[in-house]
Amino acid sequence: MAKLTQEVASLVHFINGLGLGIAKSYFGEIPEGFAVPSLYYPTPETINRGYSTEGFEKESTIYLKVFDKTSMDSNYLAEQIVTAIMQAGRNIPLYGADGQPAGFDFHIYTVNSRNIETGVTQIEISYKTQTSYVEPEYPKATNFYIEGLPLPVLTDEEDEENVTEE
Repeated sequence: MAKLTQEVASLVHFINGLGLGIAKSYFGEIPEGFAVPSLYYPTPETINRGYSTEGFEKESTIYLKVFDKTSMDSNYLAEQIVTAIMQAGRNIPLYGADGQPAGFDFHIYTVNSRNIETGVTQIEISYKTQTSYVEPEYPKATNFYIEGLPLPVLTDEEDEENVTEE
């Protein structure tokens, strides 16, 4: 079984729900003698970048391939997928590992299709997701460090006692 990101798995769920009569979906590698019509979900290309002080952003693009007997047939299926994504406002519902709706969507900002060879139409789908940094809990600081040497923290009362009058 292929290991998919939550977004790709949700995209598969969305496309399967369209009822297009696609015989098989492939992940990873396409076997010889594959079925048609079929869809191939390759690994997305991902760029990671800082988003804020509390999280980072992943910009991903997946290039789906729609296979059918002719270019006209593969293009027809691809255009039905593109149209369904556009009609959904380019928002795809996310699903959890249990197959249940997660209660929120991810937004597709680019969706295009083009024929790339006989009987093969490619759909380019780009989306961004934001993820929080996982910050470890730190123990409460009890010392200040000055020039690399730990100094005890003084309370306000102790600090007043150590003030010398000149």
